[in-house]
Amino acid sequence: GVTYMKDEITELRELCADIRKFIQEERLSEAKEKIALGMAQHPDAGIPHNLMGIVKEIENDRVGAMKHFRAAYALDPKNTSIRKNIDSLCAFRPTGKKLLFGDEDDERQKGSYIVEYDEQGIGHIVRRGASNGI
Repeated sequence: GVTYMKDEITELRELCADIRKFIQEERLSEAKEKIALGMAQHPDAGIPHNLMGIVKEIENDRVGAMKHFRAAYALDPKNTSIRKNIDSLCAFRPTGKKLLFGDEDDERQKGSYIVEYDEQGIGHIVRRGASNGI
């Protein structure tokens, strides 16, 4: 029910906070263990895969990072942070790019237009809220 969803969101936010701390402290093996637990507890959530993608990118495993970012996107296509991570990885930008953890609520609020991707990965610019009839 609704209570479960709220608990799940809280758990995922706490997971993100823990992973951020591990990454900042360069404790990547602990981060990966925590992420694996998150994947097991929340198999339908994109955020654990997004976090693993970030860890893989830090480890210079670009292929592994992309696999997890794509899995995250497949599970949570409306999360703009995940899509930006894929775009960032594909852009071959210099190191120092900011990868997004996926729990940034404000990312979904910016701008009046968004890019929505279809099954083929083709982006379409649509007015924010147009699909909701707003």
